[in-house]
Amino acid sequence: MGKQLVLSNPFPPGTKIIYPYKMAGLPAEQQSRGVYAKQARLETPFDKFCTFSDKKAFCTLYKHMLSNRNLALLSDKITYCDPNAEDGKLFSKASCHASPVLQELYAFESIFNDGVKMLNDITNKDSYIPEDEHTRTLLLPLLAFLFDEESHRCLRSLSVGVKNETQLMVTLGMHFFSKLAVAKEFTMDKCAAKKDYLCICGNCEKKEILSRFDDTSVGHGKVWHGNVDIMLESCDIGVHCSPTEETSTGERTTVEVKFCDLNSFIVRDHMLAQTITFSFLQQQRHPAFKHSLIPSILASNKSVQFFFYDSKNDILLESAEFDFFDYDGSTHILNYQAVIATWFVVNYRYLSSGPTESILNAPKADFPKFAGDALDIYKSELKYRRVSETVEEKELPSRVRWKISRGFYYELPLKME
Repeated sequence: MGKQLVLSNPFPPGTKIIYPYKMAGLPAEQQSRGVYAKQARLETPFDKFCTFSDKKAFCTLYKHMLSNRNLALLSDKITYCDPNAEDGKLFSKASCHASPVLQELYAFESIFNDGVKMLNDITNKDSYIPEDEHTRTLLLPLLAFLFDEESHRCLRSLSVGVKNETQLMVTLGMHFFSKLAVAKEFTMDKCAAKKDYLCICGNCEKKEILSRFDDTSVGHGKVWHGNVDIMLESCDIGVHCSPTEETSTGERTTVEVKFCDLNSFIVRDHMLAQTITFSFLQQQRHPAFKHSLIPSILASNKSVQFFFYDSKNDILLESAEFDFFDYDGSTHILNYQAVIATWFVVNYRYLSSGPTESILNAPKADFPKFAGDALDIYKSELKYRRVSETVEEKELPSRVRWKISRGFYYELPLKME
């Protein structure tokens, strides 16, 4: 969005791209150099994708993802929120109740036209390697992740072996979000470093992980504010990880760690408040953005969900949940749709085409009505880092589930442009 993506070489160091050519008649020395160059070329993710054993499944799931009603975006209308509470409110204590407007659905990929074009090319054309460096650079993280078995193993381990929220943050940051983003920099909430912060892979250097903890506070002390779990710095996206519920079992007090449902009031209120605040913040930090539909990410140890707020047009959108893995009865298979959707979102500054005409005509979220006089603070006084927290953390309230039925999606119109 106004930011030119320039990287001198998107391929691994020392890799030289050699397109096929007829070697007959070339001197032996040149033929030898050509063979080595071809071997180096075969090591790039683009060439691996051409012979990818699961390429057909990847392409099929991508095609099914397009215009899939079960993966569509819903617009939300706020029924109650407290963005102007006296002395401000932490995200974790915020109230932001919103109900989905079910009359219309919006295709998830319709706001990522640039990304869709890239994936159409690579899934429809055999042995396709983009000629322009910009496209190669953006596609490289997605294709490289398909062959990153260590990261796949880490995601599988999260569903059964994660110890706490901090380990979830570290593992998702190191092995998922940063892997799919063009810009790899990310920062984690420094308060989370108080717990065990080792990555679930067991291989990431403790020193490197520790260096990523810093101040991630956003907002303003007089309104909604708090620390973002993971800040994808160069991508300008905040990630909120589902909090845990710890229960003691047995005579020896064994602690069982269970992550809150993404649809619980605890998680949902926090996420909506953070999404709205972050969207206003990004408009202040980057006024040259070509549109104001800003994403935020909600993640658990098993799935990921995306929220979008347009602070100029007061439009609030949410996606369905994308599970990291599908279970086929015997094993857990990486869900390529979750990978593709995350790739779209973490690189939205380059892949997002902004709200469609249908989305611009969606029902308003009504946030300004609830913000009242505090709206001026959201529009011009929000901060990133060194945000004064005027409310102390208290024990989280009991979990209350918030569910919506998606069973009748097929009866609703899906808006396409």
